[in-house]
Amino acid sequence: MEEKRAATSTVVAKFEPQKQFVNARELHSIFGTTYRFNEWIERKISEYGFIENEDYFNVVNNPSSAKKFALLGLKSLSENDDNLQQLENDFILSNRNDQNDYILTLDMAKELAMVEKSEIGRKVRKYFIDIENRYRLAENKYKVFVESRQEQIEALHIERKKARKNFREARKVMNDIDNDILNVFSITFQNWQDEQRIQQLPFPEVN
Repeated sequence: MEEKRAATSTVVAKFEPQKQFVNARELHSIFGTTYRFNEWIERKISEYGFIENEDYFNVVNNPSSAKKFALLGLKSLSENDDNLQQLENDFILSNRNDQNDYILTLDMAKELAMVEKSEIGRKVRKYFIDIENRYRLAENKYKVFVESRQEQIEALHIERKKARKNFREARKVMNDIDNDILNVFSITFQNWQDEQRIQQLPFPEVN
């Protein structure tokens, strides 16, 4: 029993909520079923109608499935073909003796745990449900965070537009002031020139 609990903890530590995928071989090990892995997974797929590339991904015999899994599960690598190819190779090389390995969606893993009809199956299913709840909570928090930041960005855009409008208005006022100053200076200079011309006129002779 202690060994079984330890194994569960080990697998639990390997599953990250943000990926939302489960390794079928590890799940099979946790269930402790007497069926061999290939027989167990193929029987479950056939019995419950799971669909490849939707419910699960075969990451050895079907490289395109491995690539699709990588694209879906690790979107941050989807734009880097070199990293994506390396990830696919890692999936293949990690399976000794070219054994088939299956990557399950969280929904499929939960369903397998539910139909296992054992105490460990119920515990694993509860664990997956907890993971999904934590994932949704984190997703909702992130959504709220993004929306709040979006509102702040929109507010900053509005303030920027107001500032640009105020700047244009202020520049127009400054231009008007400059024009007024030039007009006043022009009038003053013209008056000064007129006064100078008047002063240079000869006084009329007095008879």
